[in-house]
Amino acid sequence: MNMHQIGLLILMLVNVGMAVSVRMVLVTGQFHVCHAAFMGIGAYTSALLVNYVKLSFWLALPASAGITALSGLIIGYITLRLKGLYFFFVTFCLAEVFRLGIVNGPKILGGFTGISTSPVSPIIIPGLLTIDFTSRIYSYYFIFFVTALVVVVAHRIDSTRYGNILKGIAQNDALLESLGVDIAHYKILVFTVTCTIAGVIGSFWAHYFLVVAVDDYNTWKSIYFVVYNQVGGLGSVAGPILGAISLTVLHELLRPTIQFEPIIFGAILVGFIILLPGGLSTLKQPILSLAKEVFIKRKRS
Repeated sequence: MNMHQIGLLILMLVNVGMAVSVRMVLVTGQFHVCHAAFMGIGAYTSALLVNYVKLSFWLALPASAGITALSGLIIGYITLRLKGLYFFFVTFCLAEVFRLGIVNGPKILGGFTGISTSPVSPIIIPGLLTIDFTSRIYSYYFIFFVTALVVVVAHRIDSTRYGNILKGIAQNDALLESLGVDIAHYKILVFTVTCTIAGVIGSFWAHYFLVVAVDDYNTWKSIYFVVYNQVGGLGSVAGPILGAISLTVLHELLRPTIQFEPIIFGAILVGFIILLPGGLSTLKQPILSLAKEVFIKRKRS
């Protein structure tokens, strides 16, 4: 693979990790558009710690995750008692508060221009190996590991009582409360987990692209993470994976006409809502059935 292809795979894995993490909140019936802002909190925290506190990336990474988790916990505690459009509008406002806070904040945050960062610190084991993350291939291995871990965790949650409760919240939260389930506790916990994941990915993003700019964490990016889920389907973890991969490839194909991308993505979203509301993941069974029929016919002939 050449460097461009590796870069595309890294972008794809970042989108998969973010889409899978935001799905954990979406399955509870809470539609929010500030996930990219938490990614930005992780990115800015990591960049500032490396640039001014002179921490290694490997120390800034857990610190960024911790700060983002704390932010998610506080914001979740305040906002997650809201539902529907109220929660949507609050998260939209939070995303704008983050953007305006960066743009109009201290010079240390870089405003619209952003701030430069250094590459991920190399891993050096004297006499054994040196892993230099200025090479894209090692960055690919790292984000592959992170994304794979996110997918495994999300899948495990889905297959447990905890995952069933999260899905039940969207269907009938009043019934769950009547059975003694602390709805607020589950909502806040899953929101904090997703924010932590966003912070980790944001920290990597900052030191992979070597710049942190507020436009990389705007509301549109959060909306795209939701679109990935709708296109792929919320029924399983495979949904956001399929959605993120297919739309990241489409994003790459649309680069010559990137100004029309929001319109095209919007049309695709409407099309899926009308024609395939369950998303791409629901095509698995029909495709398998079709393949089985073709195989049987060929065997008979």
